[in-house]
Amino acid sequence: RTADAPRFQGHTHSLLRGVEYYTEMYGSGPNTTWSIFFNVSAHPPERVNQIVRRHFTHLESRLSQGSDRWLTLSTAADPGDYDETDVDGWIATFIDALMNASGADQGHWGGP
Repeated sequence: RTADAPRFQGHTHSLLRGVEYYTEMYGSGPNTTWSIFFNVSAHPPERVNQIVRRHFTHLESRLSQGSDRWLTLSTAADPGDYDETDVDGWIATFIDALMNASGADQGHWGGP
């Protein structure tokens, strides 16, 4: 992994539609912070940034550089009473948009 790729010890690892991702949660109740790390190495940065701008402006985002690229989406700037249902929705929305470029580009599905 590159120097600016996230480190994942102790995080929950998953794979959906061929996209590797990790989640982590800190805090509880109204002070819960979630972060999601997506391996987007196989996808153009422009495409990833387009999805973030279109559907995830309510979350902090960071895209690492290099050939091993990771997108981080986080609620750190706005902790709240988020739960796994919220996070699962964000994950599904992002991966659906990434894998279904034509529908996402035309706005044929909804985001959070």
